[in-house]
Amino acid sequence: MIEVLVTIGVVLLLVSLALPAMRGAALQAKLTRWLAQTSQYARSVMIYAEDYRGVYPIASEYAPYAAAAWYFPLVTDGHFVQRQDVDPEGRRRVGYVTIWLSQCMLYDPARMLPGKTVPHDEQWSVPVGQHQVPFPSSKGLMYQYRWPVEPVIAMCCGMPIVVGPVAFADGSGMLGTRYDFNFGLEPEPDKNGIGVPVATTWGGYRARDR
Repeated sequence: MIEVLVTIGVVLLLVSLALPAMRGAALQAKLTRWLAQTSQYARSVMIYAEDYRGVYPIASEYAPYAAAAWYFPLVTDGHFVQRQDVDPEGRRRVGYVTIWLSQCMLYDPARMLPGKTVPHDEQWSVPVGQHQVPFPSSKGLMYQYRWPVEPVIAMCCGMPIVVGPVAFADGSGMLGTRYDFNFGLEPEPDKNGIGVPVATTWGGYRARDR
């Protein structure tokens, strides 16, 4: 009986020691999957743009909404069969698509400077071409707006620090926290939502996120 209890104790100890590693491996697998998905969607956006003289998809005249609804024009063009095919995991967990297009690729960079921003309902979409992005390997094109696992806005401020995927305008991608995409600093967006790394980077498409 004592031997059995000792054996059970040893097994429980080994399981408790293994759990953190198992959780870490599971999270890494999810991050790898999310990065692959974000990069895949970025490639779809780039292919779409090539068919429209390099202009990124504009889903709405309102830039903040167009950033979230980026896939609407791609569905119309046949890149996806239906809207429900985009980010099914995000839809299932939080009720909407969690991977967004950077608003920088839809908006006037002159309105993305300190002291020059306007309220959300005045942020109108403008055509932005791939050729206008001076640092495609450093400017984020797509990112995970919200973790599908926890109610965390990955790139914004005052939230828990989490790792999320970003695909860049040259087709490359990486995992990182908001600090990795803001040169080690805590983001300081203004009241109009401009200044969030990748999403609404200060300087717009002319800027760098890494």
